[in-house]
Amino acid sequence: MRRRTLPVLLAVGAAVAVMGLSGCSDEEKIAKADLLTQGDAICREVRETTQAALIEAQASGDFENETALIQQVIIPQVRGMFDRIEALGTPKGDGDRLRSIYERVDALLDGDYEGEFSETYQGILDDLREYGFTDCAEG
Repeated sequence: MRRRTLPVLLAVGAAVAVMGLSGCSDEEKIAKADLLTQGDAICREVRETTQAALIEAQASGDFENETALIQQVIIPQVRGMFDRIEALGTPKGDGDRLRSIYERVDALLDGDYEGEFSETYQGILDDLREYGFTDCAEG
C-alpha cells in the first residue's frame, strides 16, 4: 500500500462511525440533530485516538508493513465505532438511507467493493455531507 492510503483510511474510519446504524429497529429513535451532533463528536474522538495509536504503533516498530498496521490498528479502531454510534439510534424515516451508506462503508473496510477505492470512498463522504454530518464527512 502506498503512504497516502493511511490518511484515506483514517478518513474512512470517521465515515464508518456514522455507519454503525445498521440493524436499528424503528423503536430506536433519535432526533436527527442529536445524531449529527453526537455522531460528529464520536468521529472526532475516534480520529484522534486512531491517529495517536498509529503514531505509537509506528514508533514501536511492531508492524512489518503498512498493511499490518492498517489491519491491526486502524480497522479495529474503526469497527469499534460501530457499537457507539449504533447505540444512538436512527432518526425516524432515515434507516434505509443510513443503512445504505453503512453497507458501502462496511464493504470498503472489508475490501469487498466494486470500482475504485477512491470513488467509493468519495461517494460515502458526499452522502454523509449531504445527510448533514461535518466531522464524519471529512476526508
